[in-house]
Amino acid sequence: TGNVDMTIRTKITPLGAGNKVFYTVGQILFESGVPGTYPLEVLTKVLCDIWISGGGGGGSNGAGGTGATLHIQGILLPGSYVLVVGNFGDGAGAYVRNNNGKPGGVSSITGPSCKITANGGLGRNGRRNGGGGGTVGALSYQLAQTINILFQSQEGVSYALSYIDNTSSGYGAGGIAQGNDEGAGYPGKTGYIKITFIK
Repeated sequence: TGNVDMTIRTKITPLGAGNKVFYTVGQILFESGVPGTYPLEVLTKVLCDIWISGGGGGGSNGAGGTGATLHIQGILLPGSYVLVVGNFGDGAGAYVRNNNGKPGGVSSITGPSCKITANGGLGRNGRRNGGGGGTVGALSYQLAQTINILFQSQEGVSYALSYIDNTSSGYGAGGIAQGNDEGAGYPGKTGYIKITFIK
């Protein structure tokens, strides 16, 4: 019987190793609103819930634009990913009527069969510069498999609040308007990425 036990153990062990559970449901694989570049190793094929927002554009007389934002559920294949969280756009210099806010930084997720780019919001132009700008940035995405698109921002819309929490202080929000012609503009908010394991 000793030999039989050995044989059974040998056969079962590879199955146990092959069915290893890497993640638990609801586990956050990555979350940050701090601008920078981050590596992420995905260990197995996963279905994830992904939020990504570019940085908000800087304000002038009017508000800066919100960073492009995507909330999607899709398949990520195993491998190495590079995640970039975009910085905020600086507000216009003092005497905002003459100065423009700067665009927000790009947030992106790049890896095997996945390329998501959420451009920053456009800075608002000063009143004397025509007052344009302040619109939502461009968005592009490609996944191995898209399961569900929960939210997708539209490029060029005049919008300044965060699409993530609908406030002027949330991730990706544009800089608020400066009501005083002589004051400086307010910066936008940083971009954001959150990847949550579904199954």
